[in-house]
Amino acid sequence: MSTQSNSLSGIAASATIRDIRSAPGYAAHGVGIEAVGATLTATSAGWSGGTASMPVAVPQETPERERGFVDRLHDRKLVQWTLAYVGFGWAMLQFSGELAEAWEWPALFRQAVSLVLACGVVPALVVAWFHGEKGRQQFCRAECALVGASVAASAVALWSFFQRAGL
Repeated sequence: MSTQSNSLSGIAASATIRDIRSAPGYAAHGVGIEAVGATLTATSAGWSGGTASMPVAVPQETPERERGFVDRLHDRKLVQWTLAYVGFGWAMLQFSGELAEAWEWPALFRQAVSLVLACGVVPALVVAWFHGEKGRQQFCRAECALVGASVAASAVALWSFFQRAGL
């Protein structure tokens, strides 16, 4: 419960917000909440009701560039995404090894699978950086450019690998 008292033209007014979600015009800002349009009760005039704008000062969230790099990594869940990708890659290598054994495929197949999985690390990290944080789920130009550049570099690496292998 938040109470703020103001003097409006010599009348003492106090705003009491019992449940901030029911206050008109509330907006969440960073770590605090700003309530605008709270119901006023003027105790000396004897009236109750009406709305008035009384912004409540709230400490703002620190800008992202001032926060530490480790904090930003934690918010964006980069480590979790990386561990998930490594786990997926390990499972795919095991699966491809079993397939190569069962079908008597050459060692080149395992090498190609491991190279494809290695090329996917950078795009996975870019997607994790841009989409790991809560609330940021829209594509931006920087993300598309980074993913496109990493996929193009991966394609060139795969092409050169297969050219040297004679395929």
